[in-house]
Amino acid sequence: MGVCQPVCNKPCRNGVCVGLDKCSCSVGYKGQQCDQDVNECGLPERPCSNSCMNTQGSYRCYCDPGYNLMTDGSTCTKEPECASASCQFACQIDRGGEVRCLCALGLHLAADNRTCEGGLPRQPHGNPIAMATTKLLPPL
Repeated sequence: MGVCQPVCNKPCRNGVCVGLDKCSCSVGYKGQQCDQDVNECGLPERPCSNSCMNTQGSYRCYCDPGYNLMTDGSTCTKEPECASASCQFACQIDRGGEVRCLCALGLHLAADNRTCEGGLPRQPHGNPIAMATTKLLPPL
């Protein structure tokens, strides 16, 4: 017993034939033969929170400077900044985005985790940074 197959006189370029000269297009394509790219970036509901670039059959999201693209591929979030930590001397941003204050050489981080104080550190708080330079004099 034979099975009827749909017939499309013109091939569906980016889709499948579902009936007599009728194509069902893959996502990102339109047209009678699924040969036209959909500009997702031009749709009323934009797929990206910042910048969008249309590609063949799809799109790609980009973030403005100071923002990171999240794992969903469309949402941008503001990068952590040292200024937001209000550190007395300096800070560093860990890979996880955590902001940590740093102290000058010879100082340690105070209990508020922002300011620095003298004396021996109660416990290590990351690598100290040198806040001064030294000039070596030639031997006499």
